[in-house]
Amino acid sequence: MIAQDETYRSAKTVHSKWTRHQAFEAEIASNKDRLLSIQQAAEGLIAEKPEVAELLQPKVNDLSNNFNVLEDTTREKVRTGHNTLG
Repeated sequence: MIAQDETYRSAKTVHSKWTRHQAFEAEIASNKDRLLSIQQAAEGLIAEKPEVAELLQPKVNDLSNNFNVLEDTTREKVRTGHNTLG
């Protein structure tokens, strides 16, 4: 009977982690629009005031790169299985 209880708890934990991971992926996807808006605003500002490009462009590039790393890491967790979720 104890083995069945542990199996149930394990399955419940895996499902809970998977559900949280899916919610996290959805949050990342919903924030991608914000990143695109920031990139477009930066491009517009740089077009209007080229003198800010040297300051602004590296920050926008860093933000974009970090977002890409976040997306890649999230996909990798799914690819490698539920043991790493959470």
